[in-house]
Amino acid sequence: MSCEDSIEFVKVRKGTSLDRGYSLDTGDSVSDWTCQLQVRRVSDDTAIVDRPITATNVEVTEFQAIVTGAELDTDDGRYIVAAQLSNAATGEVLESVEGIYITREWVY
Repeated sequence: MSCEDSIEFVKVRKGTSLDRGYSLDTGDSVSDWTCQLQVRRVSDDTAIVDRPITATNVEVTEFQAIVTGAELDTDDGRYIVAAQLSNAATGEVLESVEGIYITREWVY
């Protein structure tokens, strides 16, 4: 059984942007943390997005990530969207993982 077997995949139309927020469960500031975002195709583990996220909300309690429509204008199929929050001072690493299923539009 693979990790993907326990992830629910939500349909996303090809070329649609995703807007996600990543925060600590405690609601504390993320000022001492870094955030890395990846979007990987499940079929061959290819990363279509792999970049740091530096934008935060005004309170600095949440990293704000946008995966653009251009980045998601890719092959139909299952993808993993994963964010890793890391605190270099404490060595703590947290992950958030979700599944999306990119599907093409049928009406143009």
